[in-house]
Amino acid sequence: MAGRFVPRKVMDVNTTDLDTALRAVADRGYSYAFRTQSYRPAYCANAAQPNFNDAYSSLMISPRWSNSLPWWEAQVLQDQLVNELLPIYDAAAQDAGAYKIEANWADKDIKKSFYAGTYERLGYIKKIDPEGFFYGITSVGFDRFAWDSAGRLCNA
Repeated sequence: MAGRFVPRKVMDVNTTDLDTALRAVADRGYSYAFRTQSYRPAYCANAAQPNFNDAYSSLMISPRWSNSLPWWEAQVLQDQLVNELLPIYDAAAQDAGAYKIEANWADKDIKKSFYAGTYERLGYIKKIDPEGFFYGITSVGFDRFAWDSAGRLCNA
């Protein structure tokens, strides 16, 4: 699964490119679902990425998958989703960003897609954790870690 925001500017100005991109996703055998966004202006500075506040809705793209299929097929779908389908959507909705929980951990540009300009500020705040005790594959500081041969995330 992979997610992206649907920017209000896309919905207000030109939905034709968005429609074309979503048809391309469906034509490849993927399904998609929208979740509405409820915009409320922030009362104070926070870590929410700006794309969240500018989103009309959130989009989730999902392949047709069955737990009875071999695991290697999941890798094929993952590669197709990240390398072929997301670029189609991203071309229609530039700088859309993604809600981290609904996005794909293998996104090509985690800092831009998940943090949209807040990554550096959050990295500065994370200096209270210099040893990287709190870490994750898409969390602030992820670039200080690397996968080992057993698939574990370790200090780089």
